[in-house]
Amino acid sequence: MTKFGIRDSRLSWRPPPSDGGAGVLGYLIVARSEDLTPVASGNPPIISDWYVVYNETTSPLKWEDIHQNLTETATYTYRLHAVNRVGTSAGLEQSIQLS
Repeated sequence: MTKFGIRDSRLSWRPPPSDGGAGVLGYLIVARSEDLTPVASGNPPIISDWYVVYNETTSPLKWEDIHQNLTETATYTYRLHAVNRVGTSAGLEQSIQLS
């Protein structure tokens, strides 16, 4: 996940090295930041102050998305989860500082 312009983040990922025997159905990305609110994200928080910014379980071959219209100097923390028939993975976390 990388900075993409002044107010956008490019979210890109690859399939996990192991799917535990159940193929990946899609991906879920949640984010948090001091300026990310239900209005800004378009979604209510799912866990505490984490908001869904990408939820796609119909196209597991898509490995990129752009999170747009962010606050220029804010730090955003993202968690990427793989989803399969067994459930949702624990997630990988990364922060991005916009400037």
